[in-house]
Order: sequence, then structure tokens, then C-alpha cells
Amino acid sequence: MKEKLAAIILAAGYSSRMGEFKPLLPLSGKSFVERGIDLFRSTADLEVSVVTGYRNEILNPVVEQAGAKAVFNRNYQEGMFSSVVTGIEQLDADVDAFFVLPVDIPLIKRTTIRQMVEKWHRNRDCIIHPVFMGKRGHPPLIPIKYTRKITQQSGEGGLRSVLSKYENKTIQLEVDDPNIIHDADTPEDYKLLLYKEKRFRIPTRREAEAILLGKQGKNTRVYHHSKAVASLSVNIAKALTNTGVCLDHELIFASGMLHDMAKGESDHALAAGRALKKMGYESTARVVEKHIDLGVGFGGQINETSLVYLADKLLKGDKTVQLEERYRPGMERFKKEKSIMRSISRRLNDAKLILKGVERIAGINIDHILKQWETEYQSIRH
Repeated sequence: MKEKLAAIILAAGYSSRMGEFKPLLPLSGKSFVERGIDLFRSTADLEVSVVTGYRNEILNPVVEQAGAKAVFNRNYQEGMFSSVVTGIEQLDADVDAFFVLPVDIPLIKRTTIRQMVEKWHRNRDCIIHPVFMGKRGHPPLIPIKYTRKITQQSGEGGLRSVLSKYENKTIQLEVDDPNIIHDADTPEDYKLLLYKEKRFRIPTRREAEAILLGKQGKNTRVYHHSKAVASLSVNIAKALTNTGVCLDHELIFASGMLHDMAKGESDHALAAGRALKKMGYESTARVVEKHIDLGVGFGGQINETSLVYLADKLLKGDKTVQLEERYRPGMERFKKEKSIMRSISRRLNDAKLILKGVERIAGINIDHILKQWETEYQSIRH
């Protein structure tokens, strides 16, 4: 028999610190509450309930139009825990586990919810908490067996305090999603969310590092090489800052950090691209997929993709290297294989073409950029 999961979204509060009604604040064409409903319905087709209270008369129609059930908390003045209890009490009898999400955490990724569901399927008696870089966030996934334990508590300290009593039945699931710990209580928080939404398809620097660590581990050559590529490619981009070339430094850094995330897998550039697309990072995936080979017909343009490509070729491990030296082992190894030699020669020529373009546009020799970067990076590295 298939398990039944549900989600409770808490949207009954006054939004007093925000100054505006949080559930209906817009974020890229959808309100906070609509994004929360869509998160659960589109990811795992869950039954979603939204606990309302303050201004429920204007919130209820939005909730129902989005395909969720509005549940009124008559005691919403008593705080968020009263909404948790209200939400739990209206769950269907056949629900096996449920998420609890405050409405002001609207940027959680679908992959996070999928990972939590998969983890719960293997540990059905456990409470699952998502964790980013060691910090616990929202939403918890709670087995139905804990509902009576929760509803019979006073609620002092909130749901977190209640769940803390069951740490021996708790799993902290590391996820590549900093949005689990980012809520919006104030206008400043809201402005940050608006910015983050614009960057939603590019991992933050911290998130990129978390993804790489999850794939390769910190104490590997891949980790140090990737950090170096990310840093060097951004430094090259900075040298072009005032030349009229428009470059996205965050996209460059994330792509450099993650270009070798699938190292060891067959065709690791495409494998990394597929993984990143699955996470929702399509822009980053397009750059990463090209870091080995820009393809026939590359025109020498200077963009995020070509700078990550060049930085990768200018580094051996996390030390700078001349392009000819970087390609010499491959040329010696495959000197009798004409088709492979043509491919290697094309890649080397593409790197040289990008390098010359950088020097021409920036008006400085690449060695100057490399020496400056090496001094800065190695001091940080050690």
C-alpha cells in the first residue's frame, strides 16, 4: 500500500515585523503561500493544508485557487504552535507523515523535498530534518505517530522544542539548499529573498562548495583544483570589469567550483551538467558541460563559459601552468592517434584564442593576472 504524505503550511500570523501581509507578498509572479503550495504539490503530489488566521478572509480564496485546503486557527493570537496543532488535528486519518513549513520560507528546492521523502521511506519511524552546512532548517518531515505527543504539549518553545525530545529518533539530512534556513521576518529579509530569487538558478558560493563536498569530499585533488579554477576564473573576469564585457561573476565562480563535481564518472562534464539540471541549476550546467571541449565552431568569444574553460587549462591541480605544458602529456600519449590529436589541438587553440582575447580586451599580459592571483590564492590556501 502506498504511503500517504501531507504538508501543513503555517500562515496565520500577524506579519507585524514585516509591515505587510507575508503570505501574499509577491516573489517572481507568485505569492509566498502559492510558492509553498506549489512546492509540495508539484514535487510529491502531497495533500496541502494552509493554516490561516489573521486576514483569513482574503487568504482563503488564494489558497483554494492554488489547490490546497484552508484551515482556520481560531487561536492564532496564541502564536505559531497553536497553528501547528490546528494543522495536525485536521490531517486525514490515513496520513503516514507530514511536513510543517512556515509560509515565510518560500525558496526551498524541490530536490530537498524529494531527498527527504526518499530518506523517510527508508526510516519511517524517524523525524527527518534538512540540514545545510551543519545548520538545521525547515521543513521537518514528521511521522504521524508523533501527532499526539505534539498536540498534548504546552507548546512552550514551539515545535522545535517539542521535537528536540525525540533526538534519538531524528535524522539530520544534509542537503545542498541554503534556502532551508532563510526566512523573511523583516523588509530587509524580503529584499534579500527578491535578490536570491533572481539568482535561483545559480548556486551561491557556499552552496557550490557544499555540493562539491558532497560529491568529492574536501581532502581531494578535485576539491583544491576546483576552488582554484573558481577563484582564477573570477580574477580573470575582474580584469575585464571596466572594458565593457558584461560577465556574471557568481555564475563563473559556481561553474568553476562545480566543473569537476562528477570527476571519476564516464564523460564527467555531461554527467555534472545532468546533475546540476536536476537540481535546477540550468545556467551553471551549460557552463560546466563545456569545460572540457567548447565544440567545433567556437568563435573565441569571451564569456562565462570560455573563462572557466581557460582557467581550467591554466591550472594543474591548484598551481598555474603554461598551456603547452598542460597539453603536452596528452599530445605525447596520443601522437599516433590522428583523430584524438586533432581534438587536442583544437582545444589548445581554443584556449590560446581565449587567452589572447583576454589580453587584448584587458590590456595586460595574462602572466600579470596569474602572478597576482597566485600570490593572493596561495596565501589563502595555506
